Amino acid sequence: MLQKNPNLIVHIGHPKCGSTTIQQALFNGSIKVNGDKPLYPTSRINHNYLRKHIKVYAQEQRILKTNPQDFNLKKISQLLESEGYANAVISAEAFSGLEPKVLLLAMQKFMLPHVNEHTILCYIRSHASRCISGFAEQTKTGKFVGTIAQFHKQATEKRRFACAPKLARWRSTFGDHFKARPFARDLLLNESLLDDFSHHAFEGAEISVQKMNIQNESLHLEDIVFMRFIQQHIKSPNHKKSQHNAIKLEIGLHVARALSDKRIKGKGTKIAMDRPLAEEIRKYYLADAQELRSEERRVGKEGRSR
Repeated sequence: MLQKNPNLIVHIGHPKCGSTTIQQALFNGSIKVNGDKPLYPTSRINHNYLRKHIKVYAQEQRILKTNPQDFNLKKISQLLESEGYANAVISAEAFSGLEPKVLLLAMQKFMLPHVNEHTILCYIRSHASRCISGFAEQTKTGKFVGTIAQFHKQATEKRRFACAPKLARWRSTFGDHFKARPFARDLLLNESLLDDFSHHAFEGAEISVQKMNIQNESLHLEDIVFMRFIQQHIKSPNHKKSQHNAIKLEIGLHVARALSDKRIKGKGTKIAMDRPLAEEIRKYYLADAQELRSEERRVGKEGRSR
């Protein structure tokens, strides 16, 4: 017998932490919990489009409409209330850029009245790894042209990869409902992102995960050189800047996917940084890393004392 109210998992990324792999598995039904597929209400693989919906509701208390086949906040609320699923998942790495209180406001209106328990789950990379992945992603989409060292310098100007203050706000807002996991192969359950996600999202349940290929895999050095060449030669003089950037983004995503699909496994040069830059990044983010570790230990002690 299906329970009336599901347990809700809201997966918020972070970007470049395997979100596409998790989303594809949920969309395809590759994850089963106690023999059943979780409710995953989207026709677009992920829920990134909901970020705009959530911000508009928080600012104007207005519900945006979507195409008939899509799921806006109102439709998701109705599904949570009526479908009788034991578990439901919303997944959007774009949510990691929201202020936690903005997301909570939307959840309190449209989701929490119809669920038993809720979990906010995210993955985070090490600072150096995040710098490399961010460099590759922004080169791919034409947002950045330069070296990894230049990308690091640009990122420090906005403290883009400082995690501790951001995670502190999420934990302050959602308390024990918030979980942060390291995105590092040797720290993942069975060295598998899908196993780790399923274990922490549906804790205590019987899980089965159908194995699948990694989605949206990071590009190799040869791919990055090719993508930079392509992006530098995209011309759209009759378009506005926003339209031009959208064209570059769309081309970047399609070409990168084609490169990844055609790549022979194990072939290609992994993107890396030299030792001086790695040391500079270590020093720059050391305090942030120590704060993260301190918070992790504190939360662990509180959890064991309950």
